[in-house]
Amino acid sequence: MQTAFGGDENAERRTGGSLDSRSPETEAIAPMVTPADLLNVGDVLLNLNGAGSDENKSYRAAMTLHSIRETDMFELFSSQVENKKLIEELMGKYVDKEGNALPLKRERKESKHVTDSEESSLKVNAIMLQKFHMR
Repeated sequence: MQTAFGGDENAERRTGGSLDSRSPETEAIAPMVTPADLLNVGDVLLNLNGAGSDENKSYRAAMTLHSIRETDMFELFSSQVENKKLIEELMGKYVDKEGNALPLKRERKESKHVTDSEESSLKVNAIMLQKFHMR
């Protein structure tokens, strides 16, 4: 009997063959990587619109690069010498040795220290306000 794909169903049973065994190899990327993820990698590597300075975009780019590290797409991104160094830096900063994502380091908001000139200016303004209100 013919299969829907033109093969002999009995022959497939006898040989243990299946349609999957005749399929060409394909690369699977897991977890799923979207075109937006790949564009973000390009933006970070090329530092378009300051993407290389954006912590969230850099983190996302590192996760994407880690996901595609054994694919032709990764080879394409890392084919330029400048990119190789940046990719190593991103992976080192955001991915541990086992391939797990490192937590994003949040920027600490430091209290602003007032300089002597700023302090003098504030005192002058306070004195002027006091004199104005006394009139």
